[in-house]
Amino acid sequence: MSSDIFFGNWKYQSSTGILNSIKSGCDKDIILLSTTQRAILNLFLENPQRLVSKKEIQQLICSLVEVNELQVVRLIADLRNKLGDDSRKPIYIETVRKRGFRFVCSVNFYNEADLSSRSFSSLNSDFFLIRQRRYTYLSMIFFVASLIIIFVFFEFFKQKKITYKPSEFSISNLSSMDGIELDATVSPDGEFVAYTNYYEKENIHSIVLQNLKTKSAYKIKSMTGVSFHGVAWLSNGSQLIYQSLVLNKSCQIRKISFDKITKNVIADEVITSCGKYSYGSRLQVTPDQDFIYYPSKDSPLGSVVIMKYSFASKSNYPITSPPSSGTGDYSIALSPDGNFLSFLRDATKTHSQLWLINLKNNTHHMLYESPGFYPMSVNWTLDQKNILLPSRKKEINVYSLVSNKVSTVAYFNEPVMQLTHVGGSRFLVSGGYYWNSTVWKNNNHLINDEFCREKLFNIHESTTVVKINHVRNRPSVLLSDRSGEPKLWFYYPDGRQVELNNIPIQNEYTKGAFSPDGRKLLILTGNEFWLIEDEKKITRLSINYTPSMSFSWGMDGVTVYYTASNLGLDQVFALNTHDGSSKPVKPKLTYYEEFSDGSYAVQLRHGSSSLEIVKSDNTVFKTPITKWRVSHARNHVLGRSGVYFYQKADSGIYRILRFNIHSGAVEDTGVSQEIAGRGMDVSNDERFLYTDDGMKGNLDIREIIGLKI
Repeated sequence: MSSDIFFGNWKYQSSTGILNSIKSGCDKDIILLSTTQRAILNLFLENPQRLVSKKEIQQLICSLVEVNELQVVRLIADLRNKLGDDSRKPIYIETVRKRGFRFVCSVNFYNEADLSSRSFSSLNSDFFLIRQRRYTYLSMIFFVASLIIIFVFFEFFKQKKITYKPSEFSISNLSSMDGIELDATVSPDGEFVAYTNYYEKENIHSIVLQNLKTKSAYKIKSMTGVSFHGVAWLSNGSQLIYQSLVLNKSCQIRKISFDKITKNVIADEVITSCGKYSYGSRLQVTPDQDFIYYPSKDSPLGSVVIMKYSFASKSNYPITSPPSSGTGDYSIALSPDGNFLSFLRDATKTHSQLWLINLKNNTHHMLYESPGFYPMSVNWTLDQKNILLPSRKKEINVYSLVSNKVSTVAYFNEPVMQLTHVGGSRFLVSGGYYWNSTVWKNNNHLINDEFCREKLFNIHESTTVVKINHVRNRPSVLLSDRSGEPKLWFYYPDGRQVELNNIPIQNEYTKGAFSPDGRKLLILTGNEFWLIEDEKKITRLSINYTPSMSFSWGMDGVTVYYTASNLGLDQVFALNTHDGSSKPVKPKLTYYEEFSDGSYAVQLRHGSSSLEIVKSDNTVFKTPITKWRVSHARNHVLGRSGVYFYQKADSGIYRILRFNIHSGAVEDTGVSQEIAGRGMDVSNDERFLYTDDGMKGNLDIREIIGLKI
């Protein structure tokens, strides 16, 4: 088969597995398929318009990885997502219910004479050889498959128990607004759903009412500069409780009353205050309307705790005490009868815990904890037998209070943030990508006045930049769940991507740092360090202390400095990557980093809010770079001439500045980005700045019918 294949809006290079968009426009999408996705697409392209069974796909890729039919469905969904296809109105891959899939788009080859050779890329030639050997058995396989289908239909009409498959439920959009829709909750009479909407381009936050029958939507309150979260109904069906948050400035729990017919607001009043450093989360009102439960954070360094507010006494007090080592108790859900409160706890910054409070006797019990367990939210089924745990891994997990086990009940082609049980097999889900951003290569105007803004690659929430390699022709490292589970990938300048299979990724808390020569990569995932040398040799480094997310290579390319807690106090430790030994070296510091040539270092002392420069002659002077920027380890970068950092401008964007270590001046690089927390890096010669232009993506409320728990 020819190397270049054209179908729909895509040109596919079978020799590299690269998809190129052929749509008009200067920014062309370039997508690299995984090995399994290449095998499946190659199968479809060789057999356009032919029905391909799930079993055939399963047999094709089993030489790569063991998969079951559920995972085949998920692989097809991921491939559709990359092609921009819609299973409801397919232009590429059509689902034939209970039978398989059909590639319905016309396929054109660059050189028709090459078609007879059937020569795909060498990577996939083994798959086609295996399939060719099986052609003589196809008639037998189809005969057996027909018998199986007849048997399945027979069992169905006998109404026996059928193994659940994700394709058996249907999904339809409920909301169609631009931006982020969260916190869907159904009114007591089942007529309306209320949710919040955030449209980032205009910085507008809204509370929305939508009629479930007519789908008509009404924004009953909209504001700029104030975010709304956690809407919850009161029993009269004409009042909502919600959180109004101005981050780091104020937080209020409010009650809004409205006319159910006109949707006009009658009153909007403050109930109580909440911690001004709160993140925003669902509120829970007891069925008797006596209490409100909500997560709250009072200080920037504190943990999120669950608060209880009493309408009668107009007082609130904490009911949980999370450890200080993690974020705290970040999501809550009240059982339908109001007797139990389930919540998620980030206790270690490596994984999450599922907890249950018996509100009658105030007893707390941890239900589940496992590495890699990090749901986005928590909720209940109406029968109170299951706790719903949607996750960024594009799946819905359920904790059964009957079996005391967690199981996966559904896969999706996008991350699932929240899930609400409406009744029976009907659910509301908030799904999509919370982030969509692009990594850019920009000229540093302090070094090079020529304008340059080159797009390197697009990323979304399930793909993040761990570290950009500033050494020429060396690969950067990404974290992506494109293969189903979070994996590290080397991304090379020529577009090649190589998956690192031997490093277990626990969750999104993953950070990387390249050695000064760019040949060694240290990865921190959870509380484990992994050393990768020359993109091949992988070594696990055991340490006695749990590190924070701040670490850096020393100038010798052997030592790694990291911050960890020792006897309740943050200290700087040195890790020897040759022998794996680790010891405290700078007990008076909470952060330390050396520049690669040893000309200077930066440090942060206990009790100080400003970063200090330490030159090679041991002179020390303070910088205007404050502590919060250091805590976000990627928000400052050491360069040969100085330290690059962010400063928020009046317009709301973040300018990238340089603190010149020679003159002490703060200089503007002429480069900026929307959000500081998305990361930034500098090339070795300081001619280029790499920025991650983070923007909010799109989350929609969707209605699911037929989901079996």
